[in-house]
Amino acid sequence: MTTSGDRRGHSLLSSVTILALILILPLGDGLQNNLEMFIAQSLVTGLAILMIMRLRAGPLGFDLTHVEALIILYLAVCFVSLTQADYRYAALLRCGVIASGSVVYLAVRDLLARESHAAARLRQALSISATGAVAYAIIHSIATGDRAHGFFEDPNGLAAFANVGLAVLICGGLRADERTWPRNLGAMRLIASGVILLGIILAQSRGGLLGALVVLGMASARMKRTRVFLVAALLMGAIAVATPLREKLLPRSPNDVFAWQRVDIFKMDLEMLAEHPLTGVGLGQYPWYAPQYNFPLETQPVRYSKIALAAHSDLLQALAELGAPGGFVLLALMLCPLFALATAKVTDELYAVCMALVALSFHGLFHHLLLTHGLLLLWFTLLAMLHPGAAGRLIAVPAGRWRAFVGTGAVLFLWAGGVFVPFEAAREAGIAGAASASLPLAQSAIRRSVRLLPIQPYYRQAMADQYAQYYTATGNLGALALAVENLEAAARLNPNEWTFARRLAALYARAIERGLNTEESVHALRDALERELDTNPKWPMSLVELARIDIRQGRRENAERKLREALSLEPNYIRAHFELRRLLKARSDWEAYDAETARIRELIRKYSRYSTDENPYVREILAITKEMKLEFL
Repeated sequence: MTTSGDRRGHSLLSSVTILALILILPLGDGLQNNLEMFIAQSLVTGLAILMIMRLRAGPLGFDLTHVEALIILYLAVCFVSLTQADYRYAALLRCGVIASGSVVYLAVRDLLARESHAAARLRQALSISATGAVAYAIIHSIATGDRAHGFFEDPNGLAAFANVGLAVLICGGLRADERTWPRNLGAMRLIASGVILLGIILAQSRGGLLGALVVLGMASARMKRTRVFLVAALLMGAIAVATPLREKLLPRSPNDVFAWQRVDIFKMDLEMLAEHPLTGVGLGQYPWYAPQYNFPLETQPVRYSKIALAAHSDLLQALAELGAPGGFVLLALMLCPLFALATAKVTDELYAVCMALVALSFHGLFHHLLLTHGLLLLWFTLLAMLHPGAAGRLIAVPAGRWRAFVGTGAVLFLWAGGVFVPFEAAREAGIAGAASASLPLAQSAIRRSVRLLPIQPYYRQAMADQYAQYYTATGNLGALALAVENLEAAARLNPNEWTFARRLAALYARAIERGLNTEESVHALRDALERELDTNPKWPMSLVELARIDIRQGRRENAERKLREALSLEPNYIRAHFELRRLLKARSDWEAYDAETARIRELIRKYSRYSTDENPYVREILAITKEMKLEFL
């Protein structure tokens, strides 16, 4: 018999679990960009979990504990404090998308339980999704000034439409008189799952991922063990058709390659998988193989970096790294909590937490493959804490031994997170120190994380970044020298990381401009650029920097050849056009000079339309454009 003390303890545990999920789920996406985005993602995640766990018959029917009410108040304060409008409206729309998915989940649950108010909930979901989709179209058009910017170029619009389609399918399958599922229940489940899967994969949805997965989970949780693998096979089938379908539906826009970047990366993933179908290229080896597959350079070369590869980790990337058998098993493992639910006595609370854990695992796979194995262990750990019997049944061991698995899972998760989370948290603190021109603050923030894993080259890179930012804020040459020293140490620890060479090249260029060991820096810069070209021969930035060294040393013919080669790889690279214009002026080739002048004007007009808040890669392009514009005018 359950006592009031047991209920209070269980309520406290569930509240702690909610808070942990609110803080953990956005880590892969939020801290990568900035703290405000992390807060926005936390808001969305928290509201989604609360909706799933506490939503009752109506849209305002919340039944909250005091802890949950405090969490909502905290998130609301954080949300109001956001300063960037893009994040604000995106977070609102994601809340709408997840709300519609949550209502669909509740409706499907009620349908399976033959409850009479399921149809009303489906109508709620339909109205929420449709309203959110239309509102998104209007707000996105106003924000971007480009009405051709369609839903197939953004995940939230697609996720909303996926929920609309699912609600329509389910409503169409209801009998008006009995309000029950039709006889072809299996076919309806298959169609509904297919629609939601395509919405997830086509959109690479982040905001809508949780709401969509709970619907898929509802259809899967009642299945037997073998059917969990059938769902994984369905996922792989949807993956196979997603890229060509997205390519047909998505118009290639010369003004925005963000959506097409993903299509190009997906094609490369499929090429890797086709050449390594059984073993894949190896876990963690994806970025090193990318340059061998003609990694695309469209109109924004800085978008196609290793950071972009890491940020857009997805199911296709997992298949490319693990091969088809490994990817199949990974997907089946991520669906195993659903099997645990099917074999345990299910409560609303347990069901909602498990759905959130499945979404957490998928979020790790979509964003940071490094954390995926830790996330998989995390959901098992929390499941074991909430329901030891279900956890024991899942792995076919006595339930009394669940504490050992909890401890192992926690240690492994902390190990996986120790590579990423402390680094990102320290980086945020270091950025704050550099922005306030406080070198001690920037140093101490990074050194705290370096002590955790001193041989990790990315911590050395982080220290170099903070010294470089401090140099930018203060002009302190000592900080610039320390930045070069730390980045050289990182390059020695991991000589295969070509982004270190690119960052070193940028630091050497700064050192040359300030007269810091000029001759030594020129030689080091050339070595770094040539080393980068060895690992990534189609990187136009390195060619342009080598051309600038040749210009400085009087080798103008070599410089022009490198500049034209860079422009053949990236026709819209404005810095290459600007350096070529200087060469043409020096040799009095006025006809070609005028053509380059017109091209630079066109590119300046083009990139001036971008918002500075879009993403760090566009901000880098804008910084180059601003520099060129000032010098040009």
